[in-house]
Amino acid sequence: MRIFRALGALLPLALVATTALSGVSPATAQEPAVALTLRAQTPITTLAKPVVTITFRAENLGDGPLGELAAGFIIGPAIRSRVDYESSLVDGPVGTLIYVDTFAQEGTLEADETREFRISVDLSEIDGVSDVDSLVYPARIDLRSEGTAVAHIDTPLVNLVRTPDVPIKLAWWAEFAAPVALDPHGRLADAAFEDAIGPQGALTQQVSTLRAAASLDDGGVDVDVVVMPAVIDQLARMSDGYERASGEAVPEDEPPATHAAALLANLRSLVAEPNVELVAMPFAAPLLPSLASGGLAPDLDRQQSSGEAVVSQRLGRHPSAATAAPAQGALDEPSLQWLAERGSTTVLARSDTVERPAQPNDFAPLPTATVTTSDGQILELVLPDPGVQGLLADPTLLADPVRAGQAVLGELATIWREQPVPGLQPDGTETIRGVAVAMPSTLPADMWAPLVRRLSEASFLRPSRARDFAVQVNPVQTGATVSPSLARFPRDYVDAIRDQRRNVAAYRSMLAGPSAQPGRLDRNLLYAEAGEYVSTPVVGRRWYDQVNAATGSIFRGVLPDVQQAFLLTSSEGSIPLRMGDPGPTPLTVQVVLRSASFEFPGGFQRTVTLEGPDEIVTFDVVAKAGGPQTIRVKTRAPSGRDLGEEQNLAVRTTAVNGMALWITIGAGVLLLLLWSRRLIRRPKQ
Repeated sequence: MRIFRALGALLPLALVATTALSGVSPATAQEPAVALTLRAQTPITTLAKPVVTITFRAENLGDGPLGELAAGFIIGPAIRSRVDYESSLVDGPVGTLIYVDTFAQEGTLEADETREFRISVDLSEIDGVSDVDSLVYPARIDLRSEGTAVAHIDTPLVNLVRTPDVPIKLAWWAEFAAPVALDPHGRLADAAFEDAIGPQGALTQQVSTLRAAASLDDGGVDVDVVVMPAVIDQLARMSDGYERASGEAVPEDEPPATHAAALLANLRSLVAEPNVELVAMPFAAPLLPSLASGGLAPDLDRQQSSGEAVVSQRLGRHPSAATAAPAQGALDEPSLQWLAERGSTTVLARSDTVERPAQPNDFAPLPTATVTTSDGQILELVLPDPGVQGLLADPTLLADPVRAGQAVLGELATIWREQPVPGLQPDGTETIRGVAVAMPSTLPADMWAPLVRRLSEASFLRPSRARDFAVQVNPVQTGATVSPSLARFPRDYVDAIRDQRRNVAAYRSMLAGPSAQPGRLDRNLLYAEAGEYVSTPVVGRRWYDQVNAATGSIFRGVLPDVQQAFLLTSSEGSIPLRMGDPGPTPLTVQVVLRSASFEFPGGFQRTVTLEGPDEIVTFDVVAKAGGPQTIRVKTRAPSGRDLGEEQNLAVRTTAVNGMALWITIGAGVLLLLLWSRRLIRRPKQ
C-alpha cells in the first residue's frame, strides 16, 4: 500500500519538476486557485506522543468548484544544517522522501468557499524517523483535486526522542510599543490604535499570551517585557474618555475607552509577575543617537526620567535600570556612554548591531558581545539570532501565523541540534550555549499565541532574563564595535525644540500658582523627539508647533497696551501702562522701560503679578526734553526670556526745561544787541 501511495504522491511532484525544467515557475505560470493557511500543528512530537496532527484551512479563489479532494502529506529526510532548514521552508522536502501519503476528503470545495481539513500521522511508524536522535524533518501538506496538487504548505516537524540533557539558554523579549496615536491636542488621530487595543488586537493578544506564559502553575518562564512609556501614557488618557480627530467623543464607560483600561490592568498584572523583567524605553522611544549626537543630549535624561515616572505610576512597578532597550536598536558611542552612566549593564540590541564573525561549520553566531565605552565601562550586548529575526520579518510567513511560529521553533531546534553537548573553552571554562529572540511589536495579533506557546514550552529551550543570559552564556564576543546609527533630526527641527523648551521654562517661571499646563507642553516636546519622526520630521513638527502656539498666545496676552499716547504737562509725571490678560492663572512678569529722554526715579523695571486683565503698572518719569519722545518697553518672564518684540511707547511733553529757557533768553539778548547797532549812526569820514 505504501508503494502505491508513494507512486500517487510522486505525480504532482513530477508535474512541479516538469514546470521548473521548462523555465516557468508555477507562480508565474498561473495564479494559485486555492490559498492554504495552517490553523494548528502539533509543535513537538516525542516517543511517548508520536502523532503529529495538522489542521489547515483552504479557500477556493477560483471560479469553479474543486472535487475529488485529498490531502497529501510528504516528509523529507532529517535536516542537518540551518541552511538546509531555511531552504526547506521555501522549497519543501528534497532528496529521498521518507514518507508519502494521501488522505481522501469528502465533498467539494465550492468557489469562494472556505473549509478546514485535518490529518494525523504517527511518526513512530515511519522507518525514516529516528528513534534514537532528536531531529527536525521538512514536511509538505498539499490539497489535491482530481489527483493534482492545487496548493501546499511547507512546515517543519520537530521530533524529540528524549528529554534534552542540555537545553540551550533562550533570551527573549517582547516590545510593547506602537506608533504615536494621539495628536498634540489629545485627540485620537490613528484609528488603527483602537483595533490594536481591542479584545483581538495585537497589543491585547501580546499581553494576554505573555501573562499566561509567565504565570504557569510550575512558576512560569523568565521573559523581558520592553515597554514604550508613551503607549502607556496614551492608554491612561484614553481610559478617562477621549475625542477622536473627527470630533466624536468616546466616554470612559464605553469601548474603546474600556478596552484601554482593561489592557492597562492586564499589563499591570503581567509585569507584577516576579519572573518578568520590566524594561522601559525613554518616554517616546527616541533614537538615542538622534539626541545624544544630534544636539539634544540633555533631553535624554528628560526622556528617561519621564518614561520611568509614567511606568511606575501606571504599572505600579519601577523598571529595571540594569537592562536597556534602545528604540530600533539604534546606538553610537555617545549613547552607549549615556547608557553606562545611567547604570545599564545589559543592552538588548539588534541582530546587526555589531559585526559577528562566522562560526565553525556555519553554526549560529555568538549571541552576546561586549563593548567598551570611551571611559572604559563595559556593556554586555544581547544579540538576536539573524535567522530567527529574518523569519519574524518575512511577510509571507507572517501572513500564516501558526506556520510562522512553527518555523521559528524549527529554526531554534536546528540551532540547538548544532552542538547539543557542551564542551570546554581553551581557558578551561564550560561552554554554555544560548540564542536570543526579539519579538517585535509589529507581529500580527494571531502570531503571539503560537509563537509564545512554542518558545515557552519547548524542552530544548531554557528561557532566561536577558541580564542573566548575558553573564552566563559562554563564549562571548569581546571588544566588539557597534555599527553607529546616523539617523538625525534636521538642524531646524533641533533648534525649534530647543527654542520651545526655553519658552516652556519661561512660562513655568511666570506661574504664580500650580498649573498642569507646563507639564503637558513638556510632554508634547518629548513626543516631538519620538524615533518614528526622524524619518518623517514634517509629521513631528506638529508637536512643537502646538507648544509654540500655546506659549505664544500666553506671552502675547500679557503684553502691555502701547497704542495709547501720553502727554506730560510738566517735566515730572507718571506713565500708567495697561497690561494684558493673563488668563485664568495669575502670571508674574517683568516690565522694563528704556529711554534717553527720560529718567525713572523709582526704577526702570517692575515685577508684577497679573491676576486679571487691564491691570495698571505705573512708572514715575522725569523728562529731559520737551516735544514728542519714545520710550522702549520690554516685557520679560522671571527667567529672563523676552515675551515678545520690544514695543515703543509715544510720549509728548509740553514742560519748559530751565536750561533751555536760559539759553533761549541769552540768544534773544544777543540778537537784540546786534539789531540795536543799526540804530546808532556813525560819523562820516
